[in-house]
Amino acid sequence: MSSSPLPEYLVHDMFTEAGTRLEGRLPRAAMARLSAEAVVADQAARVRVALRAFRDDQGRQRLSGAVSASITLRCQRCLQPYEQALDAEVALQLVASEHEAESLAPEFDPLVMATGKLPLVAVVEDELLLAMPAIARHPEGGCATPDNPAEAQDEPDERAKNPFAVLERMKCPSDTDQDDT
Repeated sequence: MSSSPLPEYLVHDMFTEAGTRLEGRLPRAAMARLSAEAVVADQAARVRVALRAFRDDQGRQRLSGAVSASITLRCQRCLQPYEQALDAEVALQLVASEHEAESLAPEFDPLVMATGKLPLVAVVEDELLLAMPAIARHPEGGCATPDNPAEAQDEPDERAKNPFAVLERMKCPSDTDQDDT
């Protein structure tokens, strides 16, 4: 890890052929949208950043690497908090406009940098938000509550196995005698 602090902004000067390494930690509290998703407001929580800003062989400005964090979410099965690891692989190409982004090759995700500088915190936060699960929930079998309605629906009720069992009980004894003859 680098001993120098992470820059506040991504700027075009960082994207050289040799590249610029951006390694360190950012406070999660600086990421309002990500912090709003958390059940527990942890002011000391940090986001790990390991990125490289560089120009590739074709002269395209690229940002690649990984960002990761841990966040407490509310499980939508049992409504209990749980710890969710967020790990995002970053593979972005800088473009100057939305028009340029539309013509980008499909293997690259665009990062529009129209003004010449872009807040690093916003880029990292966007990548972590994209890494969040669509539905927050414990891993399979991780919900601790036995009276969980979702788990109860997964287990079939013994009485409901045969829908015609009720009709069988309603059958008259004289009806069963006629069937045997």
